[in-house]
Amino acid sequence: MAKVLGANPKLGDVGMLKRLMFESSAFVVAALRQSVMGDTETPRKLPVAEKAARAVAQKQRLGGLVIERDMVPSYALVDLCSHMCDTNTVTWISPGKCTSRESEIQVSSKETAKVFKLEDQQLKIGSDPIELAADYSSAIMLQWCLQRRGLAFDQAGVGIAQLVQADKEASFMVMSSELQTIKATSAGTRPMGEKLEALCYDPRVTCLLMPVPFKHPGRIVAPPAPADDAPVLSKGAKRRLRQAKAKAAAKVKIVQPGGGGSAARRTMPAELKDLHQKMADGALICWDFNLE
Repeated sequence: MAKVLGANPKLGDVGMLKRLMFESSAFVVAALRQSVMGDTETPRKLPVAEKAARAVAQKQRLGGLVIERDMVPSYALVDLCSHMCDTNTVTWISPGKCTSRESEIQVSSKETAKVFKLEDQQLKIGSDPIELAADYSSAIMLQWCLQRRGLAFDQAGVGIAQLVQADKEASFMVMSSELQTIKATSAGTRPMGEKLEALCYDPRVTCLLMPVPFKHPGRIVAPPAPADDAPVLSKGAKRRLRQAKAKAAAKVKIVQPGGGGSAARRTMPAELKDLHQKMADGALICWDFNLE
C-alpha cells in the first residue's frame, strides 16, 4: 500500500481500500454469474447512474451535436444496444424501437394494472410491461429514430420504406460476415462501424435506394355530359323506353326442327297473322312491339 499511495496509509485510507476491493470483487462475481446463468434473450439493464454518466460523457465528447428532447435515446434503447455488446451478437434494431427518453417518461408516469406472477414457486406482484413504439412515418421522425439509435450505440461503446429496407439489408449483411468482435478495440477502431461504412456503396444495398415508379391514386372519371340536342323525356316516357329496351334485349329460345329439347316453340300471336311480319329490308318485326 505504501508503494501505491506513496506514503504509509492511514487508517481511513485502509478502510476505503478494503471497501473498494470488496465492492469490486462482488461486482465481478455478479457479472460472471449473470453471464453464465442469466437469460441471454432478455437485455441486461444498466444501472441508472451508469446511464446518466455515459450520457454526460457523450454530451461533452460530441460538443457540436445538440442532444436534448427528442434526440435523447430512451433507457430501453440503451439497454438494447448494450445487450448487443455484452452478447457480442449483431441484431437489427428497427426504427420503431428507437424511442426517446421523453416519450418513455410520459408512458412510465401512467398507472398500470397490477398482476400476480408465479416465479420460482413464489407469488409476486408486478405490472405488465408497456410496449413503447417510436413513430417513423415521416422523414424527420425517421431521421430522429436513426440518430437516437446512433447515440445509443455510442453510449454502449458500439422513400422511408426504402431506407428502412436498406438499413435492414445492411444489418443482415453484417450478421453474415465473419466479425470476431463488435466491441471497440484498444486502438479506438470499431469493426462494426467499419463494416457498415464499407457497405455504403455495396450494390445489394444501393439497389434498394434507387427510384421506383410512383403510384398515383385512382382517378374517378366523370360521366359524359348529355348532348344539348337530346330531347327531355318525362318520367312516363323514360319508364316506357326502359320497358321496351328490356323486352328487346330478352332472348327468346327457339328450338330448331329435329334439334330436340324440352323448350316449346314460340308461335305467332293470333292478332298478327294477317299483318306484315318483315320490313322492306327483310328485318323481322318484333311481335311484342306491334302488340303494344
